[in-house]
Amino acid sequence: MNKKLSTSVTVLLMVISFGAAVPASAQRGGIGGSAMGSSATITGLWERSRGYSVGVELTPYGEDLINGLTIMDDPEVFCEGYNVPRTSFASNTAVRLVEHPDRFEIYYEHNAAERVVYLDGETATDATRMLGTSVGRQEGNTIIIETNGFPDGLSHGQGLVTTDEFQFLERYTLREDGNTLEVLLMAIDPKVLKWPRISHAFWTRLPEDTFFYPSECEYDLEQHVPYYDPTILESSYIDPSNSEK
Repeated sequence: MNKKLSTSVTVLLMVISFGAAVPASAQRGGIGGSAMGSSATITGLWERSRGYSVGVELTPYGEDLINGLTIMDDPEVFCEGYNVPRTSFASNTAVRLVEHPDRFEIYYEHNAAERVVYLDGETATDATRMLGTSVGRQEGNTIIIETNGFPDGLSHGQGLVTTDEFQFLERYTLREDGNTLEVLLMAIDPKVLKWPRISHAFWTRLPEDTFFYPSECEYDLEQHVPYYDPTILESSYIDPSNSEK
């Protein structure tokens, strides 16, 4: 089996694993079923952790796509915030999850981003530049979300941009203790990535009185953008070899 075919098979297996059914014992009664007690629910405040991640390697096309990009190509510079993949892969802030019978809500501290994903497996969210279009479903104690519809060239991390083939998959599984959330994230873009960008982590439930601050980005054309201007950054650079000891 050649390398390209082997990689394709591996990706296919990983994609299938996202849709794999959970054990029947966990499916009974849904997330609040007998497997974890009637009070078990994903709803709550969670401490995110980075977990295990697969290194990113770009295709030749991906290398060409990012060639010449500067900090000014980052949507964050103009207070658009991080898009779904970039926000989801981040691990330095808490996240609030709210589970409803028909939908799943996610609230981030960064840029006060909010998502509402319907869980009937059919209803898609309205497409937006930063949130894309999401469809969700629930399988026992697991919530699975598939998101696409991002515009070409939109950054989703350090030196990473999207194409029209970009897909983002999320899988949230509440463990039996009710206080641990297993989170699997996968960014797929065969045009840009040689293999999917994956993160597998275990989040910890936080006390409800934990400080949670959804911060808004304050955009100011006179102050915000020039701060990131490459010419200003370059003019502010101090060469260590020429600095006084």
